[in-house]
This record gives sequence, structure tokens and C-alpha cells, in this order.
Amino acid sequence: MFGTMHAPSRAAVLALYPDADFASDWDISEVAYGRPSAQGVLTGPSSATVRFADDAVHNATLVGPACLLWSNGTWWTR
Repeated sequence: MFGTMHAPSRAAVLALYPDADFASDWDISEVAYGRPSAQGVLTGPSSATVRFADDAVHNATLVGPACLLWSNGTWWTR
């Protein structure tokens, strides 16, 4: 589930990295868009909660092997 994800509304990639110390923690870098990093945590085998500092807290669900569906209706794919 970790690696580079693509948002359909963006030409570049959004990088999703597992935290170095805890495999269940996420750091999401959107620096290419001038956005601050987002942090989150896995909440189950196919779900996570992420706080986007410039937006809100969103839940993500892994749908299939390479798609994240977000609680705001957006999705990212590998």
C-alpha cells in the first residue's frame, strides 16, 4: 500500500511514505503543490485516517490492490 499514488486531478504524483519508526504511520508529501505534509495512521488492514493540515481529517480505504478511496469522495491510484 506504500509508495507513489496518483490523484486524477493532478498531473504529478503524491508520495505516500510509511514512517521510518512505525510501519502503521503515514507521511504524505504534497510539496510539489505547495501543500504541507499530511500525517496519518493505519486503522485496520485496509483503512487509514489522515490529517491534512490545510484541510481536514479524512479516512482512506484500500479498494483493490492499488486504489485509495477517501472519505471526501476522491481517490488515488498507483
